[in-house]
Amino acid sequence: MKEKSIVNVLVKKANSDLKVARREFSNEDSELEIVCFHLQQFVEKYLKAFLFFKGKEPKKIHNIVFLLNECILCDKEFEKYKDTKIIELNECGVEIRYDDINEIEREFIEEVLKSVIDLKIKIENKINLSINFNFS
Repeated sequence: MKEKSIVNVLVKKANSDLKVARREFSNEDSELEIVCFHLQQFVEKYLKAFLFFKGKEPKKIHNIVFLLNECILCDKEFEKYKDTKIIELNECGVEIRYDDINEIEREFIEEVLKSVIDLKIKIENKINLSINFNFS
């Protein structure tokens, strides 16, 4: 039962991150670093929610590549995300908050959003999410 509670909390918090990212991205003068950060947070939390659902307690880590590889060990269908822009969100966690990295392009965000939504749907289907978080 504890895992179900953790899954629900992670999903709820992740969907808040996605909502903030989409709202900020819709602004004409959006802060793309902030959008990128919240998308990274969304993916990180959703991958962790899936791992908890599978009975695996993920490490306290902010590395999407590591978490994705852990998900692949549980379900090979996650392999497809290794070839998406989701992997590039890894730099948007900690590094983007403190380091001077290359400017983020709107086109990158548009492309990564497609993969993020695909991942969202995939995980929600796999964990039979019955909570309706409509943040479209």
